[in-house]
Amino acid sequence: MLEKTLKAKELYEEIEANPDSFCIIDVRSDDEYNSGTISGARCIPYN
Repeated sequence: MLEKTLKAKELYEEIEANPDSFCIIDVRSDDEYNSGTISGARCIPYN
């Protein structure tokens, strides 16, 4: 597995340049997810 550390701005730029290369998982509750999330993120609540 390839690991890479990115700053928030760098990650944003990578997602904008290659949106199909990322799977963003939002682990907040359904209510939190529904209040706003990153476009295309999948909701998989942690608890």
